[in-house]
Amino acid sequence: MENSPHLPISVVITVYNEACYLREALRSVLSQVVMPAEILVIDDGSDDDEARQVVEENQKTAVTLRYYKKENGGPSSARNSGISRSVQPYIAFLDADDKMLPGNLCYKYNLIKNLGSQYFGVYGSYIREDNKKIVAFKEIDGMPSTRYIGRDDGVPGGMGNYLFRRDPLIEVGGLDETLSHNEDFDLLIRLLKSGYACKGNAEPGFVRNYRPGSLTRSAKHYEIYRAVLMFLNKAEKNTYFDELELRRRHKANCLRLARRLFSERFPWAEVKPVLVEAFSHDRPRNPRELIAYLLARMI
Repeated sequence: MENSPHLPISVVITVYNEACYLREALRSVLSQVVMPAEILVIDDGSDDDEARQVVEENQKTAVTLRYYKKENGGPSSARNSGISRSVQPYIAFLDADDKMLPGNLCYKYNLIKNLGSQYFGVYGSYIREDNKKIVAFKEIDGMPSTRYIGRDDGVPGGMGNYLFRRDPLIEVGGLDETLSHNEDFDLLIRLLKSGYACKGNAEPGFVRNYRPGSLTRSAKHYEIYRAVLMFLNKAEKNTYFDELELRRRHKANCLRLARRLFSERFPWAEVKPVLVEAFSHDRPRNPRELIAYLLARMI
């Protein structure tokens, strides 16, 4: 950075049929207080070439801006493509429907540049687009327990929260492309289990767009449930969590499915077995869960 006006960071923006959002996402990176050395837009096989057009519109910039279109393979495949094509020692990820806050990269770079090579990265929090609330995470400096990964009261599980060192990502093999949900949790846990540390706090770095059509908020309720189950099965096989945490996550996966089915007025005969399964993993631990447990037993 001392000899360059840019931060030694590759920003990887992944897009799939979201060119309508990409323009703002790209603008948010180009509006950083100190810009990154390169931006890679990875198009995961969109049905059109609108993303390419957005990139071409922004070529008159001092930042190296590259566009790659690949065969559709899912978010992990797109991010791995970005990792392999990046040339800077640090990597930040951004989904096409999210936006970076202006000081995001500079703030995180100033945190990580003085840390040793035993750190895989640094993280911050984010602001929800829908209600403007900050989702604040734990202040951590070291190796947090894996049970905190992906919990709002713990360590963020989303890739957009982090500024990573590139080398550890390559060392652990990048993201698991067989997973389509919680693949970011999986990567972070593998980094921790490989002996790497992280540092972070509640400073927000980006705005997350919770929109109905995005992958993690789609209406494919059973598909999401099964995708999370794949991660949990891998977690059990590789002892990512202790037994209690694993059971709690199985329960949470079932309860999410039950809530979605109930909110869309699926028949009670379809909702009840999901609730029964949820509480076969772990007992109710708050008033809302207790009500669901009693309903499943009584009706």
